Amino acid sequence: MLAASTGVSCWPRPKQLVVIPQNASYHPGQLVSERVMSLGGLKIGERRFTIFFLLALTAIVAVLVATDMVGPALGLLFIVVLPLVILAGAMHCVYKLQMSTANRLTPFFYSRGMFRIIHLCCGRAYSAWALNNYATKLFIDAKYEAATVAFTRAIELDRRSAHYWAHCGASKHSMGQHDSAIEDLSTALDLDDTHQIALTYRGYALLAINEYTAALDDFIKVQCNTSEHYSVAYYRAHLHELLHHWQQAYDDYLLAFHLDSTETGAGISLARLQAGCPDATVRDADKAVENANAMCVRTNWNDWVAISVLGAAYAEAGEYDSAIKYAKIALELAPDDEKPERICRIAQFRAQQPFRIPLTDPRTRIAKPRHKHHMHQSTRSGRFDNGTSTSRPR
Repeated sequence: MLAASTGVSCWPRPKQLVVIPQNASYHPGQLVSERVMSLGGLKIGERRFTIFFLLALTAIVAVLVATDMVGPALGLLFIVVLPLVILAGAMHCVYKLQMSTANRLTPFFYSRGMFRIIHLCCGRAYSAWALNNYATKLFIDAKYEAATVAFTRAIELDRRSAHYWAHCGASKHSMGQHDSAIEDLSTALDLDDTHQIALTYRGYALLAINEYTAALDDFIKVQCNTSEHYSVAYYRAHLHELLHHWQQAYDDYLLAFHLDSTETGAGISLARLQAGCPDATVRDADKAVENANAMCVRTNWNDWVAISVLGAAYAEAGEYDSAIKYAKIALELAPDDEKPERICRIAQFRAQQPFRIPLTDPRTRIAKPRHKHHMHQSTRSGRFDNGTSTSRPR
């Protein structure tokens, strides 16, 4: 039988965990505290009120000057407006200094057990923000245990930040602590039900404990619009396939291919659906042959899964001689544990029987991840642990 999507060797780690500069604005998928959206420590609403107030005072001064009331105008200017401007500028400088100091010195003081100094000097919000950035660097360096401890400390300083809860959950998931990760990620979603990192990683954690429907519900809410979301679209398609949602699986494999055409995983999976989907409305022999052949070319004819899919595509087209030819090539390249299946596939094609994706219980078709600490590698290889790879369709 054609290699079926029966197990995931490891979960992907979207490249969303990045350190955000001090002057950056937040958008879903980035790490940044709400405080970074402030100017001089004032939240957005407070900042707008302050600007409006200063503009109103300036307008009053201008009116007084225009009506020859220079004395009151100067008094208002020097007694009210100028001190407010100086105070706002001073506050802005102090808060910027706090942010810069916290961000630069946190790695030094935290690694030496003296983070309380940063907390006392820079305040709760900025020390939590700086610690989150430091923990993010640990996460990127795959130091998940240390990152989890740092994220937890940031949460202790600011429990209202959905970002910190989401990042801590992502780090716990990377350590294989899926139940604890789901708790933290659910807390993040209670604070912000559209948080993209929280939705993404809770989906991965739920997938890891075989909660397929719940995982799919989270993945559906993730906005897949850049190459960074390839993993989400791919695994969402995979879940649709496991749950026999054939058209949705087709659509998401196609989306994944368009999001990152350098990958071959989604293309092979799409060709596989076009060649052997139990739903006749999804099958398309001509497109299956075209896509599978393109994936074989892209992999330099070294990927036995892509070649096996090409054989299945030719079988669907009724060209059994070509199907047998490529099934034999796949047999030569396949690992030893897959060779019995390849031999059965050849016999199947000799009997002029096309391949069909087996309708098995989804609970038997995904294996738990074997490499929990490098979640991003599975999407780069595009390969499942039974040798199934997924490539990109056209």
